[in-house]
Amino acid sequence: MKAIIETFEMKRIIRATKSFISKNDERPQLQWIRLDFDKETNKMKASALDGFMLSIEFAPLLQIDESFSAYIKPYLPVGAKADYIEISLENEFCNIVVGDRSVGYKQPQIKWLDTDKIVSDLETKEVVSKIFIDNEKLASALKSIDIRCMNNPCIIEYRGENTPILLKFEDSVRILQVMRNK
Repeated sequence: MKAIIETFEMKRIIRATKSFISKNDERPQLQWIRLDFDKETNKMKASALDGFMLSIEFAPLLQIDESFSAYIKPYLPVGAKADYIEISLENEFCNIVVGDRSVGYKQPQIKWLDTDKIVSDLETKEVVSKIFIDNEKLASALKSIDIRCMNNPCIIEYRGENTPILLKFEDSVRILQVMRNK
């Protein structure tokens, strides 16, 4: 079982999912990124979850011989440079080859949650409201949170149409203007 993906896409997938894996040693089954390779759609789906957050990303494949799933850690071989990455699964071992470097992962024996079901169950619930926020501005506001606030929840307040949202962290506040739905 083998698939080939552009290096840029694989790095994007890892960046988008690595902060969603569990850092808790008591939940080792959630310390992996699951990759699902689909021959029919010629896409790879990556999912990561820590019990509180879920990230799902898709990327096109350059080549795939058959559908399969594999688990990886959020790392590629150090110092490797190549335009594409080969990912294969043989004898319960996932190998990632980037140019002349490689890394391998013995596949864990874990029961992965059905992430598609989690999303579809959530999507069956009634949408109460949608807000549109500029991605860059939201990322900037979240990155600016003082480190001392990290162990406390972020409160998001939205008071209705044409009003900004308030992000509150202890005594800190960020206000983001909601975008108009085009």
